[in-house]
Amino acid sequence: LGEILKALLILLITNFLSLVAWAEKTPRDREVFVRKCYAQLTSQRIQPDSEFLERAKTGEDPVSICMDILDLAKLDSSGKISANQVNGIGAEVLNNMHNLHSNFFTNREFNLHTTQATRTTSNYFDFTQPAYYITKSLFADNWTYDKAITTETSLQAIRTNNNPDQLIWNSTNRRTCAETDQSKGCARLIPKFYNPNSPVSNVAASGLNCLSNPSPASCRQYKAMMDFNNLFAPTGKLIGIQNHPGVIAPHGFFQFQGGEQLVTDHKNGAKNLGAGIIGDPVFVMSNDTNVGGYKANGASSVPRSWAKAVYEDVLCRQLPALRPSDVGFLQTDNPQAPSFRNSTSCLRCHSGMDQTAGVIRNLQYLYSSSVRSGHYAFISVRLRPWTISSNEAWRETNDSSWYQKTPFGRLLYRDYEGKLIHQSVNNMQQLGKAISETDDYYLCAAKNYYRHFVNVDLALADPKSPNYVEDAKEHKEELIRIGLKFKEHKSLRLLIEDIFASKLYFAREGN
Repeated sequence: LGEILKALLILLITNFLSLVAWAEKTPRDREVFVRKCYAQLTSQRIQPDSEFLERAKTGEDPVSICMDILDLAKLDSSGKISANQVNGIGAEVLNNMHNLHSNFFTNREFNLHTTQATRTTSNYFDFTQPAYYITKSLFADNWTYDKAITTETSLQAIRTNNNPDQLIWNSTNRRTCAETDQSKGCARLIPKFYNPNSPVSNVAASGLNCLSNPSPASCRQYKAMMDFNNLFAPTGKLIGIQNHPGVIAPHGFFQFQGGEQLVTDHKNGAKNLGAGIIGDPVFVMSNDTNVGGYKANGASSVPRSWAKAVYEDVLCRQLPALRPSDVGFLQTDNPQAPSFRNSTSCLRCHSGMDQTAGVIRNLQYLYSSSVRSGHYAFISVRLRPWTISSNEAWRETNDSSWYQKTPFGRLLYRDYEGKLIHQSVNNMQQLGKAISETDDYYLCAAKNYYRHFVNVDLALADPKSPNYVEDAKEHKEELIRIGLKFKEHKSLRLLIEDIFASKLYFAREGN
């Protein structure tokens, strides 16, 4: 209740200050303001007879008008926009803002092992899936921005044409697919699965004519499972967000690793790995393309691409984010160590990136079948259960058992003020919680919105890092003010309102 009252008080003060600021503005100023925010919220030009322009002409506060436009995309308890907005402005706002959120991520596609495997897997996953955690934070009640990095639930779109008859392969429409060449037609959409009744050690390299029944000798080791009845990722216009129903793989989901047959209990291929945005399977697969039998060794091989994306996409910390003095003591001349351990300049990136990767050391890619000879496989990720207790965040030399140890890691970087952030965590969930408590997590979101609405892109670098350049001081101070305020209330809606109410928002128009 205290947080709600605080948010309401902030809203009242903001609205009061906004009214005072606009008291001397002309009707034309108000109209231009609304035209601007409408275009930014919908990516459309406002109609001349719009009720929002009429309200501006009569002297109403334009910030309130813009917030009413934003609120047309508000999600109800079922996760959808109101029925009268499905073909209206609300849907335009929801889709445009979700597209904006998708652009907050550096990598928005994944390329897994083969083109065929990537194509098949992408039928079940939405490339923009990591952005749904942000979109839900903006439009859903009781979903503050800290939840976007701490939830353990995966999210999925609700779209206009997610007709199950069109988007599911079942026993009826699979058997009507007459195409036997797996490189053509509907056959290429069906993921192949190992036959649980056949030895994996003798997987055949062929694959033609294996659509529904592994009767030929070359097909006996795998088949297109008729009970893989999962909806494809919804397509069409975005009208809501829901918990992901999962991509459920049948029993007999195998991972072939150099002669090892691993029968897993991995049922839900869409399961979040434990930390909202950064634990979403699409975020993982987009930022770490180690596939198959990958096993991190703690030194030369760790999931550092994923960790790099965590710093850059979620915290806006462009690497290197440490000073030379932070990492010099980590240098080594051990001939068995990776070459980057001999260089301070390299360690400025690797010290934080590689130690953060410790929380996902047990990452495992799971294939539904062999991908040799271009077979169409469904690929997903999971975290192997760890079996060895350890508090090593990384190693100086390779350790073949490192992936089996406690997923211990560190959040390690210099923040926007130059303060050293150094926090140990034992798993993905703790990393998400630690990130949610930093200033930079909220300042990064504020920076992304500020860039969109004010058209000023500001760096949030350590002010004492080499080559630091102070830019746009007035905008920087305003961004930090708004961002730190955002950390207190954690409402993306109030963040946007603060940007609209800022004297620098409309100043860009020359007024």
